[in-house]
Formats: sequence, structure tokens, C-alpha cells
Amino acid sequence: MKTGGPAFPLQAHDWHKEVSDRGYVNHDFTMGMTLRDYFAAKAMQALAQGNYFDATARQAYMIADAMLREREK
Repeated sequence: MKTGGPAFPLQAHDWHKEVSDRGYVNHDFTMGMTLRDYFAAKAMQALAQGNYFDATARQAYMIADAMLREREK
């Protein structure tokens, strides 16, 4: 499944500076959420009602996937 890549990408030199400034030496971590996750989180804000958490999460990712497809056009 396509994720749209990182939601908030950094240039390689910026990423390495941020990593070293924080004292990290092991690079076994990710750059954070994907664009798909970001879209889903935004969609969930509009959908959140009641106690239907599983359905809301599914709908949010359906919207995020539709947004990614539309972006590719």
C-alpha cells in the first residue's frame, strides 16, 4: 500500500544534524508518520463522534487512501 512518504520530510543534512544534536548514534528509527497517517489523523477529527472508534479509524484511513489516490492524478 502506498503511504505517500513521510508527512514532514527533512533534507538529509538536516536529518543528520537533528539526529546528532539529540545525541543519537543508532539510526534504527523512522522519520515519523507517513503522509497517509497524517491525512487519516486529520480526517478522524471530522469523523469522531460517539463510541465508534474502530469504524471511525477505518473511515479515516479510507479517506486518507482516497486523498493519496487523488494526489497521484
